[in-house]
Amino acid sequence: MLERFAKEENGAILVEFGLVLPFLLLVFFGIIGWGYTLSLTNHKFDAARQAAREMAVNSSKETQAANNARAALGVWPETFIVVAEDNTTTGTDDVVVTITAPNALAGIYTLIPMVPTLSAEVVMRKEQQP
Repeated sequence: MLERFAKEENGAILVEFGLVLPFLLLVFFGIIGWGYTLSLTNHKFDAARQAAREMAVNSSKETQAANNARAALGVWPETFIVVAEDNTTTGTDDVVVTITAPNALAGIYTLIPMVPTLSAEVVMRKEQQP
């Protein structure tokens, strides 16, 4: 009688699936989280680059460039800290735009190391006005 149960394999697939499923879900949602984080970082660098270019080429004011960067990031649900600095008064010809935001997905995945704060900084040399 015991030999019959030892040879049965009807539930083996279900048990194997139950053992593998948590790892598959971890990998799947980890890929989604990393993709979200990389996309957010890419958009922040684009917004910072655009704001720095406005200040370097068009001589936009710091507040105007920071507001334009915030507007470019308006589709994201995060809160951004945008700092635009025109360093021409300190003797350099550089403009610096820094955008910082907390990574909303950093606390979800405890097994995958993620960066808790995402930051993007762009430095450009200001064009000389004729």
